Amino acid sequence: MTESKPHLHKGIFCVVMSALCMCFGEYLWKIGGTGRYAVPQKWVFIAIGLGLCAMGGLFIIQAYRLGDLSAIQPMNSISYIFSTIISVTLLGESLSLQKVIGILLIIFGVILIGGSGKQ
Repeated sequence: MTESKPHLHKGIFCVVMSALCMCFGEYLWKIGGTGRYAVPQKWVFIAIGLGLCAMGGLFIIQAYRLGDLSAIQPMNSISYIFSTIISVTLLGESLSLQKVIGILLIIFGVILIGGSGKQ
């Protein structure tokens, strides 16, 4: 697929939005499913999470339409970064040196892949 620079940028935007929607949707599943918050209607968290995950799916479909699969799919690994940020800041999980190094490697890989689009 030959792509222009604006399409590549839109594709990257869609990948980032997909990852954000999916990660926050899964976070809501976690708090809805585990009862982390004292809310009697835990199904509301699960339903909103499902909606966010559906939006994430639509964003990634659009990303695939705008860019090469060989670039878009690996960039989708940015969701690991967002998941780690959410788990540490919102769930109080620990962050080891090994996880930090892994995140830095993912960021480096995403930068390499994002900058390799056809011009």
